[in-house]
Amino acid sequence: MIVGEALKIPLGVWFRTFFRSEHVAARSLLACEIVLLCMVPFALRLNREIGLPGAPFLRARLARQKAPGRFRGLIAVALLYDLASLGIEAVALVLLVLSGARPLATTAGATHTGSHLLRSDPFIPMEQHVGRFAVAGILAALGAGLSEEIIFRLSAFAIFIWLIRTVQPKPSIPPSKTTLWCATLLQGYAFGLPHLILRSKALPKLRLPIWIAGLMAPQTWAGVVLGRLYLKRGLEATMIAHAMMDLGMFLFLTIIVHLLHQFHVAQEISHGAALLGYL
Repeated sequence: MIVGEALKIPLGVWFRTFFRSEHVAARSLLACEIVLLCMVPFALRLNREIGLPGAPFLRARLARQKAPGRFRGLIAVALLYDLASLGIEAVALVLLVLSGARPLATTAGATHTGSHLLRSDPFIPMEQHVGRFAVAGILAALGAGLSEEIIFRLSAFAIFIWLIRTVQPKPSIPPSKTTLWCATLLQGYAFGLPHLILRSKALPKLRLPIWIAGLMAPQTWAGVVLGRLYLKRGLEATMIAHAMMDLGMFLFLTIIVHLLHQFHVAQEISHGAALLGYL
């Protein structure tokens, strides 16, 4: 997880102006990540007790046992879940836009502020150094696949199930389908809300409270899909799926920005780059 967070630093530094958030809750996100990191040993113990998959390939390797299937097969499964996630995220994105979320570049009445933000350090270097941006994006995609899956799928998932079981009169082992679905939705929301909070400066026009808008964040529903994949195939599969999803997004954005720059479409570059407010 620490390695994954380190891999995300270059992109975070690049977009420090764009993704800086003044929301009060943003100050506690780092503390929450540290708490979840410290609770990984507790989550691992819970995984064994309640029958969650954890990291089956890593566990088999450490125990010098036969792996549960071919690692190559996880790539195909991860790709299928990525495609499902894209469809669900598209619907969530439409709902988020309808709720009033607009990137600054396309928000009426915010032209001066938005253009100042988009002319600042993230975007002009991105136009001039597309290759460097691609490298930073690839590193961030790999880092997110490592660290965020440990935080939300391995740790938060088990903790939410533990919390749900504490209020059940007779919790079952393994957990019931209702318990698993509740934990899946909760960890998806816990995954999506920080993405929205950290982009509150990029998406300033939310008609709904941010806690409710988090239900429509694309990352929330991507987290739900990844949660289902975690239950089916384990942590390694979700790491691959998450990294592939982010990698595709960054490469797509890099290609679009490069093509627009080649045709000298400066205004459209700013509008296209503003899509990062959603992603």
